[in-house]
Amino acid sequence: MAMRKKTQAASELVIPPQKKLQFEVFIGGEDISGGMVVVHQFSEKARAEIRDKQLQHAKPARGPRIPMDEYVCSKYVDETGLWEGLPCAGFRRAIIDAASYVAGITKVSLRGSVFIKAEGHTLDGLNILPILTASGKADFREDVVRLPTGSADLRYRSSYTNWGAKLVVVIDPDIISAEQVHHLIERAGFSVGICEARPQKSGEWGQFKLITEAQFKKLKPVKVTKQEFEVLRTQMGKRNFGGLQNNSGRMHVAGKPSKAA
Repeated sequence: MAMRKKTQAASELVIPPQKKLQFEVFIGGEDISGGMVVVHQFSEKARAEIRDKQLQHAKPARGPRIPMDEYVCSKYVDETGLWEGLPCAGFRRAIIDAASYVAGITKVSLRGSVFIKAEGHTLDGLNILPILTASGKADFREDVVRLPTGSADLRYRSSYTNWGAKLVVVIDPDIISAEQVHHLIERAGFSVGICEARPQKSGEWGQFKLITEAQFKKLKPVKVTKQEFEVLRTQMGKRNFGGLQNNSGRMHVAGKPSKAA
C-alpha cells in the first residue's frame, strides 16, 4: 500500500519546463574608483612552478625577470589573438556575491539561475568577454605588493581606464527577473567589483556601473599586438606535463586543441 501511494505521488508531480531569458547589459568603470580595472591572470610561469614541484622536476635556475612579458601574461587574451577581455566567471561571482547585500535572495538560488555568456576563450580555455576602453589600449602597471612572508615584491600587470563591457546574461525567469538582475549588477559593481584589489578584497579598483548602449558604442576594443600574442603562445608551448595525458586525449596548447602524443 505504501509503495502504491509513493508511485501515485510521483506520477502526480508536475515539473514545469525549463525557461531561459537572455538579454544584454552594458557596464562601464565606476568613477568613484577612477574607472580602472586591473587584471592578473594566473600566468603559465606560475602554473609551471607548481606543476614542476608536484611532478618532482628539478627546479630550474631562476633567470632575470622580464617585466613586459609578465605584463602581457597578466592579460586575458582571446585564443584568436585579436582582442583582450575580462573573465566571465568574475562577473558571475560578483553578481552571486552581491546577494549578501540584498534581503530575500540567496546565493544558492543565483548559482542555478544566473549565467554570463562567453564571447571567446583564452589559450587555456577560460571563458572571457571583450573589454573596450576610450583609447582602445591597455596600460602597463608596476605595483609594490606585500608577500605572505612580509617582504615586498613587484607585480607587473595590465590595467584599463574608462573601460566598458557588454554582458550577455542568461537567467531562469522563474527564479529571478531581468529587472532584479539589473539591480544586482549595480550592487555587484559597487560593493563587490571584479579582478585585482576589488572592493570585496578591501581594494578600490574594479568597480563598475550600468551604462547605456550609446555610451558603450563610443568605446574601442582593446586589440592584441602580434608580438604580445607570440609571448603568450611561447609560454604555452613550454608546458611540460611529465609525459602525462588527459583522459579526453586532447590538450589546449598554443591556442589550438591538438591530439595528445
